[in-house]
Amino acid sequence: MTENGNAFLKINNIEVIYDHVILVLKGVSLEVPQGGIVALLGANGAGKSTTLKAISNLLGAERGDVTKGSIEYKGEKVHDLNPSDVVKRGIVQVMEGRHCFEHLSIEENLLTGAYPVPVTEMLGEMLAAATLMQSNIKFDGALVMQIMGDGPVKLTVAEIKPDLSLRATATITGDVAPDAGLSAMVNVGNGGRCAITLDPRERLPGQQPYQGVVPLFDDRGEPLDKLSDVLQHYMLQSEQLDTTLVLAANDTVAAGLLIQRLPLQGAGNLDAEGRRLDEDQIGRSEDYNRIATLASSL
Repeated sequence: MTENGNAFLKINNIEVIYDHVILVLKGVSLEVPQGGIVALLGANGAGKSTTLKAISNLLGAERGDVTKGSIEYKGEKVHDLNPSDVVKRGIVQVMEGRHCFEHLSIEENLLTGAYPVPVTEMLGEMLAAATLMQSNIKFDGALVMQIMGDGPVKLTVAEIKPDLSLRATATITGDVAPDAGLSAMVNVGNGGRCAITLDPRERLPGQQPYQGVVPLFDDRGEPLDKLSDVLQHYMLQSEQLDTTLVLAANDTVAAGLLIQRLPLQGAGNLDAEGRRLDEDQIGRSEDYNRIATLASSL
């Protein structure tokens, strides 16, 4: 019980319906006192998992809704909150096993996550950028993009396989503001880093993955607050090519556009003089700059 005598967690006569027509739960009530343990017992299909998903508000990923009753935590109604806000209140559902929900789509799996909105958008942009890079180089192995730093988000990882299957995850240790940018999340002290690793699927003896690392600031030491700026800086340093990257993501869609100036063709790109001439074109190609300006306006 809380200090005012109310139950710590209280479920009041809830009803749950799937797909607007399938009644799964009806008239379920229970109370959990502070410091207490309550067990739900029942046969398969009795509604145990649905009750837990109603509390953690994960029903939306399975097209379910609490249509009657209420769920209160410390006296506050929480059944209308999104999953991330429920987690912030202190309610976390520990799923069985260590895998994704096999019966859900990629989008539905993402919807069950409790990442703050800025982190979700950051992971979406990372997946979009990594997919563009993997498609561009056609590498026979995994491309892994990592951003690590000293903010509330310690690490974000996006991995793209040769068949363009993908996954992303984040490690969060502090509060992330709703309007937090890249610097506020991972580069508070300007010590953040972005690493891109190419891990061959079939390594030769002694072969190690290739990894390139750049800081999250520009040549003047000024923080870069957009992932696209960080990756453009990375490509300029690693490939010596003008690059324009446009990224956008929300909780359902991730998209990107990658434009690069082509290097010199043929043998001219192999000798030192050819490479010097190619580097001299950085930022000077009128045709490329025109296309890049148009793309940046999206």
